Amino acid sequence: MPLYVGLTGSADATVPYFETPIQWIVPCPKPVSRWDALFEVFPSSVWICILISLVAVVTVMWLLARNSDRLNYISLQYCLLNILAVTLEVSVHKMPQPFRIRGIFLTWIWVSFALCTVFQAFFTTFLVNPSFERKINTEDELLDSGIRYGYADYYRYVIKNSTISSGESNCVNHNACLENVIKYGNFVTVSNPFHVDYYRTNLSWHDSHLPVCTMEEDILKVSIVMYLKKGHPLLERVNNVTRSMVEAGMMVKWKNELMYMTRIQSISYYGRDFATGSDDLDSKYVPFTVFHLQSAFFVLLIGYFISASTLAVELIYYKFYAQHSVHKPVRQKAIRGIRGRL
Repeated sequence: MPLYVGLTGSADATVPYFETPIQWIVPCPKPVSRWDALFEVFPSSVWICILISLVAVVTVMWLLARNSDRLNYISLQYCLLNILAVTLEVSVHKMPQPFRIRGIFLTWIWVSFALCTVFQAFFTTFLVNPSFERKINTEDELLDSGIRYGYADYYRYVIKNSTISSGESNCVNHNACLENVIKYGNFVTVSNPFHVDYYRTNLSWHDSHLPVCTMEEDILKVSIVMYLKKGHPLLERVNNVTRSMVEAGMMVKWKNELMYMTRIQSISYYGRDFATGSDDLDSKYVPFTVFHLQSAFFVLLIGYFISASTLAVELIYYKFYAQHSVHKPVRQKAIRGIRGRL
């Protein structure tokens, strides 16, 4: 029985032979989408600073080129394309000639090199093993989340928060409540690690890998003792035997044997559901497949689509507008201007 101060007045308690915490069992956080991994590498403030810096560098280079006698970067579009090329680690068509513009350009090259190195290092990690959503860690977060919660009647006395006590749902079947938490993630309950481990041993092989998450702080620690009649002459003898068993690890051995036997009985109950395949669900190794790179391939396809659309628009423009006899002088002047810049 649990060590309870109210009983020590009428009975003598032995030394504890088992200790277990009482914990809130909460749903484990789910992995974030791999699409979010594209933007999780840097916080939003860093992305905003990168965007502002990009616009500032393009604007400054364009203004300096306008006051220069060089025509390489006099076009705003040309400055933007070259800066974007450097940011994406692609070579530019021609380096700027004026010293001031070249200095700004070289500075942005080093900034882009640092950003791309950090981004590529963390981006691969997030693709293979993305981060997780926020977990419920406190009772206040539990109330704010709006998720249903409840516990068995024998845990009612350990709940100190009156708001939690008034809004709970009664758990008539404690295993059913644990199932809602661990398998479906739509419930929060109170339990102890021994009961949770015992429940997990009864799961099928396909569900045995499911993790169990708890709040950071335990509700309380419970010591399991035996009670003897007040002044019982065998109390000291029982304490010595109990202390020897605990120090010898007998309680841990008996617990492991209980879990093992329960697991064997579950195997005989589920039958072929326990037949393991070649994939180990508990393995920490993650094969790097095309599935992990789907977001990167989607972005690449979007870029190809935009490039192909731009090329099609340019071809249509050249065929129906620039080839017209009225616009030929304008086209020839534009071509001479481009050749002059090159």
